[in-house]
Amino acid sequence: MTANPGAAELQLGIAMSNPGTAELQLGTSRLANHRREIPATSSVITVDDLPAPRFHWVPKPNRSDDRGFSWVEGVGDSEFRIPNSELSYPTPMTLVAGADVTKGRWVVVVLRDGNFDRATVTKTLTDFLAEIKGLEVLAVDIPIGLPEAKEHRRCDLAAKAFLKPRSSTVFFTPPRPVLEAPTYQKGNQLSWHDYERGVSAQAYALGQKILEVDPVAAGDDRIIEVHPEVCFRAMKGGPLDDSKHSWNGQTERRRLIAGAGIDLPDHLPDAGEVPPDDLLDAAAAAWSAWRVVLGEAKILPESAAGCDTNRRAVIWY
Repeated sequence: MTANPGAAELQLGIAMSNPGTAELQLGTSRLANHRREIPATSSVITVDDLPAPRFHWVPKPNRSDDRGFSWVEGVGDSEFRIPNSELSYPTPMTLVAGADVTKGRWVVVVLRDGNFDRATVTKTLTDFLAEIKGLEVLAVDIPIGLPEAKEHRRCDLAAKAFLKPRSSTVFFTPPRPVLEAPTYQKGNQLSWHDYERGVSAQAYALGQKILEVDPVAAGDDRIIEVHPEVCFRAMKGGPLDDSKHSWNGQTERRRLIAGAGIDLPDHLPDAGEVPPDDLLDAAAAAWSAWRVVLGEAKILPESAAGCDTNRRAVIWY
């Protein structure tokens, strides 16, 4: 039941399976302020300071008995038994997603209330958007909003500064005519002639995907631009030590993803053949999408003045 706008209240009967005091995780986003210590003597929990609709109860699978109780997993090894009649889902669950280019397609990681829901591979983002219902934010590792002059996009410059000493992981976004050139050689020549700078092979190779997303994002303000290395640096609070292509780099990034509350399964039936760095990048993008929903996301550049007002030419994290 709703106590007041922006808050929610639940009262649930609790039968603890273990004596002592344990933390019960009330929110699926795993934020610290969504956790409460519940004494063993407690029979009722009242939650009145959680922002609706960012929480729901998740019964443990295969742990419902004939007496009408379901088990709910707490933090650590603690478990709680709750009457089925009092389990409630106050609001619809929130879906967000993150997408990264992989071998000419897209790998997409979907989060439900901040937790891993599924990973899939799709040919185009338009196909994915047509299939999924109720998506609130889609964060993509692709430039949105192309430069029209000789100056670089401010968000690319800001991302390079943010990622020092690993600023080389950010490439400058080429103008549209460069991406539309039939070959890399012609695109590079055009870039030097018209914009007085070259274009990287990586940026040109992503041209088709950049041109695919640009008109879709222009008409759908759920789509935002992210840079996974910016996301990972923000998660860690400092520079990462190793390349995402190395074993050390991938294990560090997976630890950061897990620390942010996103548990990636060891086996992915629909995206198991995707290169690990692409899957991790999509998960980092989804993390940023969830932060947008929570109102915790930040942007590069820090001031969006002079940027397109439709979430374009801004990198979110």
